Amino acid sequence: MQVVVRLVSSQAAAGQWIDRRSATARTTALAASTAGRAYLHGMLAEARVGTSGYAYRDWIGSVYPHGTAPADLLPYYANHLSTVEIAATTSRMPTAEQFTAWAAAVPAGFQFALKLPTRITAELRGSRSAGRALGTFIEAAEQLGEHLGPILVQLPADFPADRPALGDFLRAAPRGVRLAFEFLHPSWQEDATLRVLSAHNAALVLTDNGEGAPRLELTADFAYVRIRREDDRADAWAEWAERLAMLTRRGVDVYAFLKHDRKGLAVERALRLSTLLRNESDVNEQPLLT
Repeated sequence: MQVVVRLVSSQAAAGQWIDRRSATARTTALAASTAGRAYLHGMLAEARVGTSGYAYRDWIGSVYPHGTAPADLLPYYANHLSTVEIAATTSRMPTAEQFTAWAAAVPAGFQFALKLPTRITAELRGSRSAGRALGTFIEAAEQLGEHLGPILVQLPADFPADRPALGDFLRAAPRGVRLAFEFLHPSWQEDATLRVLSAHNAALVLTDNGEGAPRLELTADFAYVRIRREDDRADAWAEWAERLAMLTRRGVDVYAFLKHDRKGLAVERALRLSTLLRNESDVNEQPLLT
């Protein structure tokens, strides 16, 4: 297997291609322990793995012990995984007190990825107010402190490409905030979109819907990966571990999120991917922070 990474520069459409031969794919048993919370950390980059959401009633008895109180779900989750994607922010803005409570419930190194509210993404359509609204959202989210991770901006299938509006939005964004974009309308799938993202260190979301891992289009110093596949093929997960470990070795921070399911299999898969990442790190003598 050969992994191909495309580095997209704002100065050139073609970017630069780097080929890297894979290490031997390795599979390991699920490590249902705090080992899954470890994230790759060395001189180059970090990798965090989690799920889309954590507070599901269906997970009581499978992911969480019976009788776990709602307030104890996040601490339990964060003791096993190193990040979580929060979808509730798309429709309801958490209070400053809620953000503070989240930050207090997780260990050092844990980060929250927040979905941008849909009302702000709607304003992005030709309106300059979206940037100001983003600033207000980030100001509230900063209550998370060091636990604030990237912001996921999802543009729906009925939102065709408007690269000037995208550029205006990115120029208005607060400095230092990591933004990741998921474009669902096919008109965005052009090199011109990648150049706009690259000019502002914004990431293109890399999505695996079960049809095979996508090409790694890198437009930022971090990668935002959404793995929506629901199979347990060992080779598919080994490939993702190899790809993500390779990115950290190139100095790219990684955030990877598994699709939630009613049985809690997403947590098992996230733990397995974390373990595989650890093994890839051990193979390449990349130290881990635990």
